[in-house]
Amino acid sequence: MRSRARREHRAGLQLAVLILVAGACGDATSEVTVGFAVDTLPTGRVHVTNTTTSAWAPGSEWTLVEDLRLGCVEGCGPEQFSQVSYILTDEEDRIHVLDYPSQEIRVFSPDGTHLRTFGGQGDGPGELAYSAGLDWAPDGRLWVWGSQRYTVLEPDGEEVARFMRPVRGVVYPWMGGFTPDGRYVDFGVDAEIAGFEEYGDFRIPRMTGRITVPIVAFTPPARFDSLPPLEFQEETTDEGQRLRGGRSLVGIQDGEGDMWLALTDDYTVYRRTMEGDTVLSFSLPARPAPVPVEEMDATIQDAAQRNIPGPRPERSSFATERWIVTNVLTDDAGHIYVFPEEEGVPRGSVVDVFLESGIYQGRTSFGTPVLTEGPPPHVTDRHVYAVVENGLGVPFVVRYRIEKPAV
Repeated sequence: MRSRARREHRAGLQLAVLILVAGACGDATSEVTVGFAVDTLPTGRVHVTNTTTSAWAPGSEWTLVEDLRLGCVEGCGPEQFSQVSYILTDEEDRIHVLDYPSQEIRVFSPDGTHLRTFGGQGDGPGELAYSAGLDWAPDGRLWVWGSQRYTVLEPDGEEVARFMRPVRGVVYPWMGGFTPDGRYVDFGVDAEIAGFEEYGDFRIPRMTGRITVPIVAFTPPARFDSLPPLEFQEETTDEGQRLRGGRSLVGIQDGEGDMWLALTDDYTVYRRTMEGDTVLSFSLPARPAPVPVEEMDATIQDAAQRNIPGPRPERSSFATERWIVTNVLTDDAGHIYVFPEEEGVPRGSVVDVFLESGIYQGRTSFGTPVLTEGPPPHVTDRHVYAVVENGLGVPFVVRYRIEKPAV
């Protein structure tokens, strides 16, 4: 849910971009400002080419300060998480944590006190199955997204409705949510298959690499509207298997009904409307991080020991560079958060902040690297919520306060 101030803030940002590109028409034109250049392409899409120059003046840089940590190795009841799949807050800053194996939603106060637990694995009233995403509906109810269904709950966990999910496949991290007109948008996935290969008793699909992401807008209780799909090309091996660590798609739908998307092998973020129009893109220079051959060899050895059906992985089965963009998120105050991985910059160690206009603001660091896509962080105007793991892989939910010094 977005406030009037949020809408006015967004309108102001759009006006700023319009001023920058005023008079640009026909062929691509450009106006250069310190740290970025704004182009209007012949298609009408605005593209912002940023440098790594921060817009934050000295002394006004944003910093992230850990002010709450939930979790333990054992023996702490609701704070002992097995595998966190989603984090969501409400208007009172209560923290909702979806633990995947137990299918429990555990609710904590802003000071970390456990308030209640609801959900649980099963098919009975209020129980969940294969759920991996949360979102607040305009009426204040909690929608729980699963691979097979949507479950609608009151804030106290009482089930009020459930609906079958209308699309196939799972895009995770989940990118869906509500549009301002009350439709619930969900994303499926279809991978084009060229044929099959026989490996003993197993038939392994041979992929072309062509991926289609169908998008459906669901109006309860029974209306489904198909929206223009997303399409992109994955990299595949000669055997038609997906390249390990190769190109993928990340993004989020914001509360205004637009999607913010990136292909993971290029530091370019696109703003796309539900009607399928790309109206804005922005980019930032990045240095891809190479995948060490030792890491490839360890995975190859593990696959050989487990005797997994299908073609044996080789070094050529792996992407040689890591994802550059590992996630794109929005807050409720007109900012886009991009989680990069670069040479010398480990995944989850930093986040880049942009205005909705695509103009780069600066980079800020986490004290401990956070998980960036499974589960995704949750960002608001004041906080970043994310999961960190200790050396044993035990998850902890951490809240970082965003310090924004006055200019």
